[in-house]
Amino acid sequence: MLGKITCRMEKPAERLSKSDWDNFTWNFANQAEQQREDTLRIRHEGRSIRNESGIQARWDTYKNNNRIRERITEIDNWRVTLEQTVSTVDRELTKLGAAKEAVEQAIETKVIDLDIVNEILSIRGQRRGKDNVIDEAQEELTKETCLLKDTRNILEKKGQEAWHQMARLQEVRQHILRDLNEKIISLDIDRYLLNLNESSSEIAFRPDPLRVPAGMMTPQAWEEQSRYNKLRADCELANSVKLREAMLLAIDQTYNDIRAQQEMTDFAMRKRLHELTKAANDLTHQRQKILQEMCKVEKEIRDLEDALMDKTNKMKLAETRLENRTYRFGVELTRDDAQYGLQQEVLQLRASVKAIQIKVNEAKKALNMLLGFLQQLEGEIENKNEVIVIEKQALDVRGRVAASADTPLTKTDRNIALSATVPVPEDRRKETGELGRACQ
Repeated sequence: MLGKITCRMEKPAERLSKSDWDNFTWNFANQAEQQREDTLRIRHEGRSIRNESGIQARWDTYKNNNRIRERITEIDNWRVTLEQTVSTVDRELTKLGAAKEAVEQAIETKVIDLDIVNEILSIRGQRRGKDNVIDEAQEELTKETCLLKDTRNILEKKGQEAWHQMARLQEVRQHILRDLNEKIISLDIDRYLLNLNESSSEIAFRPDPLRVPAGMMTPQAWEEQSRYNKLRADCELANSVKLREAMLLAIDQTYNDIRAQQEMTDFAMRKRLHELTKAANDLTHQRQKILQEMCKVEKEIRDLEDALMDKTNKMKLAETRLENRTYRFGVELTRDDAQYGLQQEVLQLRASVKAIQIKVNEAKKALNMLLGFLQQLEGEIENKNEVIVIEKQALDVRGRVAASADTPLTKTDRNIALSATVPVPEDRRKETGELGRACQ
């Protein structure tokens, strides 16, 4: 009888062999060891980075604090320099203003003398007949008038130059003050930043702190701008000093020139009183010449105005062509030879129109001058018969010129000098004579 065969039914499962199990255990242990080594390396590297970054951060902070201190020192040095420059500009403005007042006083003196001379010319303009001549006295009076006008114009020009110079100094002062204000604000900001630290409550993350603001300039450009303001102020100060000296010199020179001319005029007028029999030979001829010249000038003015109208129409044509050529499209909108030619034509026509207009104005001015002289000449011819009385009256009026040698101290004295009703005290004139030299 066959023996009984027995079998056990088991669930199928994956099983490892003993060698696979040993290999897995060894590999797992090696992985654990490698993980510990990697972690140790990372800890050492982290410690090294912490130490290096901390040291680098402290050094960067230290260096930047020094840079900010140096910047504060540099800005503060420029601030002191510019403040000193502003003080110098203020003092120069005061001096220049005093010199300008002295020039205005001298101008007022010239106005008084010019009024007196014009009055004498007006009186002598009443002469009639053959005694109405352009004599030596008239020439000296005319010279004195021209000299007074020239000196007045010179002094007015100096006054205008002083006004412009004061305006330039004010402009320089404003530029420096604006620069100073910016530097003071910059100093406040840098000093505030220098006092900040890691524990300050004002620190925070900022959006895009590495951006470069528009208009930021280089340190070289900043220094050049500050240096430019300083050099410009120095240049304007030097010009102001030269102008003040020139103004005071002009006051003295014009005073001496006028006094010398007045003495010559006095002598010529006294001499003319003994030469009443002299007659004018050329008055009518001169009048005709002036009329002819006026006709020529008027014709020239008409010709110039016709030429101006012709150039105006041509310029309209050229500008219309230029404007219409801008309506081209695409690649056809080019600056070709025609474009350059039309532009050159417009520029040339504008220059021609400007030159012609200048000549028209000059011709009209010359015509007006001829007309004024013609009227004076005709008045001379009509008033010769009263020359003796007129000459004596002119000499009487001439005695008031000496009284106006110096500028009156007050408006009352000025009115007295103009009306010649009461002589101005000599001691007051000596006092006022020093006003024109007060700024020296």
